[in-house]
Amino acid sequence: MWANNETGVIAPMREIIEIAHAAGALVHSDAVQAVGKIHLAVHAVPVDFLSLSGHKFHAPKGVGALYISHRARFAPLLVGGGQERERRSGTENVPGIVGLGTAAELARQHLDDGTKARLHAMRDRFEHLVHAAEPGMRVHGGPEHRLHNTSSFCLPEIDAAGMLLLLDKAGIACSAGSACHSAALHPSPVLEAMGVNARDAASSLRISFHRFNTKPEAETAAHAVIEAAQKMRAIQGDSCLITSAL
Repeated sequence: MWANNETGVIAPMREIIEIAHAAGALVHSDAVQAVGKIHLAVHAVPVDFLSLSGHKFHAPKGVGALYISHRARFAPLLVGGGQERERRSGTENVPGIVGLGTAAELARQHLDDGTKARLHAMRDRFEHLVHAAEPGMRVHGGPEHRLHNTSSFCLPEIDAAGMLLLLDKAGIACSAGSACHSAALHPSPVLEAMGVNARDAASSLRISFHRFNTKPEAETAAHAVIEAAQKMRAIQGDSCLITSAL
């Protein structure tokens, strides 16, 4: 991943590619989270394959793109038609493609018009407010090598599953730092790889902002998180995390 979809941490892609190419390997980057949020130059950072999805930068849902370097060979998965220069058989989604191109142009413009700095300040304001009320809050990922719109954080000893219910009731779109598999809540493998223990992973939340959000909305989200944390602490009392969430 060029940028992680859970924490927003940006990978050192140039170094990764150099190591891989030195070993004779090709590199595919899932750049779904990164496209539209940071400058990506496939000629300056010579990735061999790169995939993106339009809905992450306000293009229509259901349309994406695959970049293939001239250095790489490519065998199609779907064959039988001549579409996409015989790289993918099937009728092209023309409205989706046009929407993707237009959204990409707009996203490129917003990288240099101050939107990025505004979102960065919005994210930092959100984290500052939550941390001021919850001093034990820990953010996953450093302040710089992280997407300016993404905040993944831990509120120790507070059950993330319960937080999600309260935040949803408050109208705040948020996700947990752990995923549900086979009706059991498991620690996020991303956070686990970062050295976060299972208890803190079960107390982690992720929230992200986009260019249509405002500073008051970020502050509202922060206050909702603070209020939900206080309610969860009252519910849990002196006990630790709800054991079913571990």
